[in-house]
Amino acid sequence: MRCGFLLIFFTLIYDFSSSAQLLDTQTLCSLGSFAVETSGIEKADSISYWTHNDSGGRPVLYRFNSSGLLLDTLIISNVKNIDWEDLARDDSGNIYIGDFGNNFNDRTNLRIIKLNHDSILYSSGKTSAEIISFKYPDQAALPPSNSNLNFDCEAFIHSGDSLYLFTKNVSASKNSGYTKQYRIPDTGGSFTADLVDSFYLNEPVTSADILGQDTSLVLLTYFSVFLFHGFRSNDFFSVAPKQFQFRSLTQKEAVLFKDSSHLLITDEKVFGTGGKLYLIDLTSGVLKSSCRKKFYSISHSSHKCIYNQLLIFIRRKSLHRHHRQIRNRNNAVKRFDASDKNSK
Repeated sequence: MRCGFLLIFFTLIYDFSSSAQLLDTQTLCSLGSFAVETSGIEKADSISYWTHNDSGGRPVLYRFNSSGLLLDTLIISNVKNIDWEDLARDDSGNIYIGDFGNNFNDRTNLRIIKLNHDSILYSSGKTSAEIISFKYPDQAALPPSNSNLNFDCEAFIHSGDSLYLFTKNVSASKNSGYTKQYRIPDTGGSFTADLVDSFYLNEPVTSADILGQDTSLVLLTYFSVFLFHGFRSNDFFSVAPKQFQFRSLTQKEAVLFKDSSHLLITDEKVFGTGGKLYLIDLTSGVLKSSCRKKFYSISHSSHKCIYNQLLIFIRRKSLHRHHRQIRNRNNAVKRFDASDKNSK
């Protein structure tokens, strides 16, 4: 099951509200070959941004501008890119990389990679990182049953002295549709995450960001952005979100507030489509809060089938990447052996 086909399939059965004005996306640039599988975006300075690739990519952050020009690369020397999924930034300028992609819901090495602001500023292209390791308090089995596949994560933010994670739920049961919120300290060490809350979005969350002064939270999915505004003390789900739906459907993977009315979004390149940076104007369309929760206009048995298909795709994608990494390592060994024989 290919991702492009799956997204088309979701489009056919997803019930867009006729009362909603769909969002248009303004293409700012193509990201080029350095970020074909872009999966996170964060502010680097006033004119440039950091991004990275998905699982199996190099342990590198790429700095680029809104024209798509690659300005710099930053190698993190003491880690691997197991499954990097999102970026966050604190008020001191420290950068956090979410290495918590967990397609099979069975990882035992979940972690967040913390880059000190000074080490980024004076890195000369390479730096080392502090590691924040964690596990989920409510996961008893590795992996859990198909009815409880809610331990994958592709989205997080920094607020106060903590990191807040939002899960990507692909459960094939009545539990599907809920994203869970966890909290982890923002300092190095090993932790059991705190399960804080959950919210019913009925869409897979792929990225998150929080506006300065912690006034607004945005959750990105393939279909929409959900904007939570007016909450207090990081109680994000205490308010009803506004749902903004996209007119175009691509594999959207990363979101960043540009200002209170505009978002920057990147998508992964699939079948020659995507791999771009977009500007979203939030004033161009909104689904009223009273209609904010959309349901699939099909029976529960069909709903379960769709999530099973999504799970099959995710597992196949992970296996493909795993096999690709093995082939790359084997080819590297063969090249080394050949050069070694030639030297003799």
